[in-house]
Amino acid sequence: MITVIAGSDRKDSYTLKVTNLALNFLKKIYSPIQLIDLQQFPHELFRPENYGNQNPQFKPYQDLILKSHGILLIIPEYNGS
Repeated sequence: MITVIAGSDRKDSYTLKVTNLALNFLKKIYSPIQLIDLQQFPHELFRPENYGNQNPQFKPYQDLILKSHGILLIIPEYNGS
């Protein structure tokens, strides 16, 4: 399984648009493909007190990543705005 991670939690982000293009391409040449979209993460995972601590809500995502044969990260570039 290949896991594709859309690395932005912004609604209607360009990152998600690029991720969808990559998914369409990958589905033609490889199966199965799994998407992890940060927009769907529980917002509690992004709280500062979680850094350095293992939050049980992250476990399903962690397991999915560990079972993957490959990971494609699509992340936004900070443009300084």
